[in-house]
Amino acid sequence: MSLYLKKHFFVLFLLPSLLSYGQGYNLEPGEIYRLSQSFTQNTYTESPTMSGNVSLDINSSIVMEITEKPDSVHYKIECQYEDLSLSLFSPDMNIVLSSETSSFSLITKYLNLLEEHKFEATLSKYGEISDITGLDEYIISLYKTSEQNFNEQDIIIKTVIEAFGEDAFNGFINLTLNVYCESTDNRCSKDVEYSFNAKPLFLHNSFYLQITKGDQRRIQGLGMIDANDEEIEFEGGTISTSLNGKQTYDYLFNNQTGWLIEGNSKQKIYLLSVFHGNKDMPDGLKIPSFTETEFQFKGEQILLDK
Repeated sequence: MSLYLKKHFFVLFLLPSLLSYGQGYNLEPGEIYRLSQSFTQNTYTESPTMSGNVSLDINSSIVMEITEKPDSVHYKIECQYEDLSLSLFSPDMNIVLSSETSSFSLITKYLNLLEEHKFEATLSKYGEISDITGLDEYIISLYKTSEQNFNEQDIIIKTVIEAFGEDAFNGFINLTLNVYCESTDNRCSKDVEYSFNAKPLFLHNSFYLQITKGDQRRIQGLGMIDANDEEIEFEGGTISTSLNGKQTYDYLFNNQTGWLIEGNSKQKIYLLSVFHGNKDMPDGLKIPSFTETEFQFKGEQILLDK
């Protein structure tokens, strides 16, 4: 075979795989899918006057049923959480909160209530989530549950909405499914939003498809976090913060449905806080901190017996 023919044969052999990347997700009404995440986040703070470490562990799964395909690009989905757990630990600040221990039964109670609830959203074939309805509203409605200690209830509900509410769900999807573009090229650039400490961050993601054998595709990527400067008033003074960071992605997807099989992602965020005008803090006090998060993701199609 001539070199010319070999080159054309190679292109024709790869073309279906390259085109399948541009097609995004190939889902049908009635199908059910699961996404699971497990992540550990550690924040380290060190300064001459203040130090403290915070560890956060979250596990969750979301079951999504494709209920409707209103057009060629969008899917209506019904979602339900399962297997929720959360642990927050900071020995320096005397903070302990965990759904894994019996002494914190109240958070387990509210996570169980959340697992019983279904909410709706719209997912595009390229992985964008929108129109999330009935999630934050339901979590806030849990305040109607009568508890002996309102302060404890308030802390737990705020923690639940930050960890599993609409912003968190939006970020979960943006980190797992939002990887496709309309182009049939093997590169894809997307700007997405992710919630960090209850504040939105903007990630500029670049993904690259690597052809694999069989019915799988590997997508790797790098995300750069927008530099974020902010000034906050507190107790007669102000705190100015500057933040930046990056994220890496290494995912495996099903080549037919486009759905995630497994993946991992690592995130590093650097934060500098400067205090001004507070009598209890030296003016201009700088407190640097950095947060490292490692995500493990799994996905599957749930096949029902007919």
